[in-house]
Amino acid sequence: MSGWLLMGLPGLAYLAGFDAAWLAAGLIVGTWLNWRSSPRRCARARAARRLADDARGYFERRFDDRSRVLRTITALLI
Repeated sequence: MSGWLLMGLPGLAYLAGFDAAWLAAGLIVGTWLNWRSSPRRCARARAARRLADDARGYFERRFDDRSRVLRTITALLI
């Protein structure tokens, strides 16, 4: 999006004139909504990461794997 905003939007504004203001307004609102919703998605990703870490540790404890082979295999699968 940043490359398009840097080069594409000014070109569109030059060609379309004031009509490009609607696009700029939509981009501002869309960016604001993205910033508002991203922290929730990041929190869910962190929770999923903790769950994956717990799964690797579970197999390591369950089978008393001291070589960490099971941890490596489950990390790759997850």
